[in-house]
Amino acid sequence: AVMDFYNVEEDEIIVIYDDLDLPQGRIRLRLKGSAGGHNGIKSIIQHLKTQEFKRIKVGIDRHPKIPVVDYVLGKFTEDELALVNQAVDISVKACELALTESFNKVMTEYSK
Repeated sequence: AVMDFYNVEEDEIIVIYDDLDLPQGRIRLRLKGSAGGHNGIKSIIQHLKTQEFKRIKVGIDRHPKIPVVDYVLGKFTEDELALVNQAVDISVKACELALTESFNKVMTEYSK
């Protein structure tokens, strides 16, 4: 709906989202892929009718004792929040670089 309103194409978006399978504070950039069980990404794939869109995954890790739903909707500790905020800051820099460089180059730069 937002893409339609602003007349934005798939190749013009970068989706940033949380990923339980990445350690906290890590990021991973991808050009395509499945939803991997992430309901928000499932919804985007359904709307776009493709799995091919730029994405930045921000690691939040899994908690060994808290159910997934409670964990992803819960609050981070101060230390966890610092790691996640650092990853978000790096994600913003990656998005800024993507304005002037190819996403492949951005992926190479931020996969170090």
